[in-house]
Amino acid sequence: MLIARLLFCLLVCGFPVFLFAQNDAEAAKEKQRRQVLLLDQILSDIPNLKLGENRALVYAKLGNLVWKTDEKRARAFFQSSVNELVNAQISAEADKKNAAYQSDLLTGQSTRSQILQTIAARDAELALEYLYKTRPAAIVKAFSMSTTKNSKISNNYGNYDYLAQNETNLEQSFVRLAADQNPERAIRLLKDSLKKGFSNETLNLLKKLHEKDAETANEIASEIVGKLIGSSRLALTA
Repeated sequence: MLIARLLFCLLVCGFPVFLFAQNDAEAAKEKQRRQVLLLDQILSDIPNLKLGENRALVYAKLGNLVWKTDEKRARAFFQSSVNELVNAQISAEADKKNAAYQSDLLTGQSTRSQILQTIAARDAELALEYLYKTRPAAIVKAFSMSTTKNSKISNNYGNYDYLAQNETNLEQSFVRLAADQNPERAIRLLKDSLKKGFSNETLNLLKKLHEKDAETANEIASEIVGKLIGSSRLALTA
């Protein structure tokens, strides 16, 4: 299977090449030469991958692989990955007859998450940008339903609630990572994210913000508690 072979090649690229060379310089030069050959082979094979989501996944892994040696090229690979993913999502939305087969693309729960997490490990703010750009219609609807939830909503809400919570968890995890990668922008990133909603990452974000701005963290924590109490009262009276 082509995708399996390409992923194996990427794995090989990421491992050091052990050679009986005369010195470290020769070994490094030979390693670089082999990596270039493998990268060229992978790039020539990508167009042969039938599924756009598979092409997106390989581009993301290529970006991760070359980040330290060629950041500009890595970012280009990440952009290609997102372009492929978006096109695959658009095709899936247009072909609802195959909804069961396309469910991963329609809900953005597996491949999309894997691609974004790969990008976030290198540039979490860029991953946040791509998170919004690749957000499928099902998740947009999930957030819409979460703001209008009431007793009249059907039992199908549970699945949308799951999608909304997963997306919020993912977003806040990227925010926390971005705050670590870019301390100068940490406070703004953390404040903006905490005001958007609650998730399993909320407490971690509050802890991170408290390290940098204890007063603001306490204010936001109070706001969160107030909103939770308000939500509980609404649920009791519904």
